[in-house]
Amino acid sequence: MTAQLETKQKELDATAAELNTKLEETSTALAATEKAKEEVGAQLEETKGELQKTQQELTAKLEAKTEELTAKEAELVQAKEQLTAQATGLTAQLEETRTTLAATETAKEELTAQ
Repeated sequence: MTAQLETKQKELDATAAELNTKLEETSTALAATEKAKEEVGAQLEETKGELQKTQQELTAKLEAKTEELTAKEAELVQAKEQLTAQATGLTAQLEETRTTLAATETAKEELTAQ
């Protein structure tokens, strides 16, 4: 019976040693996981900061470009108004020229008829 107890004790000691080894491996893995989690958290915070900075830069560029395009649009509207006014003036001059030409033709025909 004592031999059986000694065998059982050896088996229990071996099982305990295995469990201790597994516990140490698990503790090591858990510590590595925690360290990796902290590193990923730090990288995430750094990335968030970079993204916020990039977003601010892009927003500033967008606002500047919007202002630039708004100014260009105002210039184009003004140029269109000027061209419209010039076209109106040229149309009036063309009508005057046509009227003068018609009067000249009429006077020419009257002179030729005399």
